[in-house]
This record gives sequence, C-alpha cells and structure tokens, in this order.
Amino acid sequence: MLKAKIVLISALVSCALVSGCKDDKKSSVAIEFMHSSVEQERQAVIAKLIERFEKENPGICVKQVPVEEDAYNTKVITLARSGSLPEVIETSHDYAKVMDKESLIDRKAVAQVINGVGEGAFYDGVLRIVRTEDGSAWTGVPVSAWIGGIWYRKDVLAKAGLEEPKDWQQLLNVAQKLNNPGSKKYGIALPTAESVLTEQSFSQFALSNQANVFDAQGKITLDTPEMAQALQYYRQLAMNTMPGSNDIMEVKDAFMNGTAPMAIYSTYILPAVIKEGDPKKCWLYGTDGKKFRCLRHADVADHNRRSKNRRDRSGREICHLYGAGRQHCGLGHDVARGGATSQQSGGEYFDVER
Repeated sequence: MLKAKIVLISALVSCALVSGCKDDKKSSVAIEFMHSSVEQERQAVIAKLIERFEKENPGICVKQVPVEEDAYNTKVITLARSGSLPEVIETSHDYAKVMDKESLIDRKAVAQVINGVGEGAFYDGVLRIVRTEDGSAWTGVPVSAWIGGIWYRKDVLAKAGLEEPKDWQQLLNVAQKLNNPGSKKYGIALPTAESVLTEQSFSQFALSNQANVFDAQGKITLDTPEMAQALQYYRQLAMNTMPGSNDIMEVKDAFMNGTAPMAIYSTYILPAVIKEGDPKKCWLYGTDGKKFRCLRHADVADHNRRSKNRRDRSGREICHLYGAGRQHCGLGHDVARGGATSQQSGGEYFDVER
C-alpha cells in the first residue's frame, strides 16, 4: 500500500486579504477562504469564482486568504489559539485529520455539504481517505487533487537517441548523458531547496524503495538500508541538475525554457505546457519499486467551528467551488490543479497515512 507525505497549505497570519467585498456590502455576512494559490494568475481565477458566487448568493461576501506552504503548521496553530481561523480552509487531507483531532473542524457542516452534493458525486477512493478513523464522519470535502512524477520531453530524448526512462537506473543514465553544465543545459530539473517540494520529490524515491520514516507500529525507521539507498540515489541525481537552491519556480522554468528536458513536478505544470509548449512532446512517469510511482495528493475544503449563520454560508461556498457535484468548477483545473481533479483522477486513490 502506498504511503506518502503530503503537502500542507500555509496560512500567514499577517497576510492581506484579497477581498471580493465592497463597501456597499457591509451588511452582508463575510466568510474567509484560505487557500494555497499564492500565484497571481491562480488568485485571478479564484476571484472570478468568488465574483460569480457572490452574484448567485446575495448577502454573502467571500474574502480570499492566499497563503504559502512552508510555514503552515506554526501558522495554523497560531490562528487556532487566537480564534481567527478562516471559515473555509483548503488543506491536505492528512492535515485535515490533525485539525480534526484538535476539534478545529465542524464535522456536521462537512457532512451537510457531502450529503447535499451527494456521495455519488465523489469517487469512493477519495471519500475513503477523508473518513475519520472510526468511520463515523468526514474530515473535509474533497475538492481537487494532483499527481506528482517525472516529466520528460520525448522529442529531446529521441533526438539524443535515448530511450524513455522506465526505472531508477535508466532515469539516472538519461540525466547524466543529457547533462551539460558548460552549455547551461542540465539533465533534470530537481528540487534541492529546503522546501515541501523537495520533500515530496524525494518521498517518491524513498517510498518506491520501501523506505518510510515510521513502521506499522509507529516506531521510527529512518536509519535503514532502504532509506540510505534512496538518499544516495537522490544525491546522484541532483548532480545533474541546476546549481544552487532550486524550488518550485526554478524547476518549472528550467523545464519550460528547455534548460532541462526532464523535471520532477506535479500536474500543476500542465497549464504552462499546454499554453507555452506542445503537450504531445511531454510525458509523465512516477516512481514505483525501482520503477516509477506517482505521488498522489487530494485537497479538501474544511469548515471551521464558527456560528451557524456563517457555517451555512460556508457550505454554500464549498458546494459552489465543487461545481454542483459534477465538476470542480474551475478551481482545480483553471488554477493549475488541472489534469488531476477529482473528476479526472478515477478511483485510484491510495491511503496516504504515515
């Protein structure tokens, strides 16, 4: 069974609110929607969704709270202690369980949304992973998902006479042969910064090598031959990437501008590939048992424990974002979660608990 560490969404306490509310809406009920789409183009899409939602729901004002990933744990704790968590929070399904154990999630409101949309609108796999441990409730409403893996340019590999990589060794061989630092060309765009993306990327190799931080009994198993092997491999692979500290933008830009014909990234890259490149020339693999396994992630929308008035309106917003149970209404696709929304991922969700 696949076990993976999933990205968390950060909440900045002092961040400015991008509001869809105007001065003439002072009498309306205001709810906050915290999400991880800090990029301007993604916020613009969400702003359009909010504008449409507010037109359909007079008297409800939605404020965006765009947030970063890496400071999430500390910020959520701070917000919870101050009683200022937003009414609706986009977060990973694993962290939703942490919030649930801290009694930060309104289970009743979540159930009302899922039942209102209809359980049949969701794939069984994604509903299973948002179930509480006792199976009596849900920890969030699934709204989007993404898949992470190794992207490569088929045309570049073909021109170099290289076969498309199917396992660890083939990937390393291709990266080494295409690596040419003197010409500022690199074999693979690999995250090396101290960041969530690096953790996710390394996790694909560690998990495909049966290396995990904990065993089934919850004991630490970090110091194992499997983990050492995965670390050594990632170090070798990183010798064929760009110098310096590489994170989300560096990896994406290197792949898109041709600096590197391969990259470890998620389906967030698809809009750029479709808009700026030729999607027929790109391919995706994931790492699996010395072959490739994709890292799957599901985002959920959660209710904070606020007043019933705000809870009911928050539920309406989540239903709107989900798209009346048929499609994710653009939030997953248009803000670059595209290619892996809940409607497109099939039922192949794995339990991703650690």
